[in-house]
Amino acid sequence: MVAHYVGLTGLDAVKLLDIDRLGMNAEVVRKGQTIQLRLPFVRPAEDRKGVKEAIVEMTRASRAATARSSST
Repeated sequence: MVAHYVGLTGLDAVKLLDIDRLGMNAEVVRKGQTIQLRLPFVRPAEDRKGVKEAIVEMTRASRAATARSSST
């Protein structure tokens, strides 16, 4: 998901720090460097169900993009 939405590749680790109604904060390790970043949701989530739906939507979009790039 980080590679798709932020464009960082070659990640060693990703740790989810927290989630709010607007997105997720994560800590990423790449080439020995630790970076904190934000993955915003496409739209604000109004409740827990909305947060889950946003994460599922982002995961599906990331997976589809990965599948497309692997097939070319």
